[in-house]
Amino acid sequence: MENQPLYDISVLFVEDNDSLRFLFEKMLAKKVAKVISAENGQVGLDLYLLHKPDLVITDISMPVMDGLQMIKKIKEKMPDTKVVVMSAYSNNEYFLEAINLRVDAYLLKPVDAPKLVSTLNNMSFEIIAEKGKEKLIAELMLDLATLRKELMEKEQQIEDLKGRLKSNQ
Repeated sequence: MENQPLYDISVLFVEDNDSLRFLFEKMLAKKVAKVISAENGQVGLDLYLLHKPDLVITDISMPVMDGLQMIKKIKEKMPDTKVVVMSAYSNNEYFLEAINLRVDAYLLKPVDAPKLVSTLNNMSFEIIAEKGKEKLIAELMLDLATLRKELMEKEQQIEDLKGRLKSNQ
């Protein structure tokens, strides 16, 4: 029997260091249904727009486009996207910019696996809860539309009966 992922979510992992990217891809693949990876912010942005993953985990300092630029572009299109930043920089400027971009977590490198797993668990619970809430709302809206249609049909039947009774008098 093949191991099932813990969470039915998709994650975009953006890291320019090939070794770290490979290591974290393997770890994430055991936890989530789908892992998409990129080596820089531009490729990450392109993959985000193509796949619309549930969670983005990104480094900041990368070639072509850095992680903060990528997050800004993603948040412009999808402001509620969950984002985790991993950075070797404890620079206040980066941290404040990440806060302004409404990132959900900021992890300092070197990131130990238990800390990343804990953050992934928290983000996954939030994502799954949000998906469940959206599904429930959609189901309730469908039920409401069905009830409205049935009510209109009943009202029409009543009007038809009134018309027949009136014509029989």
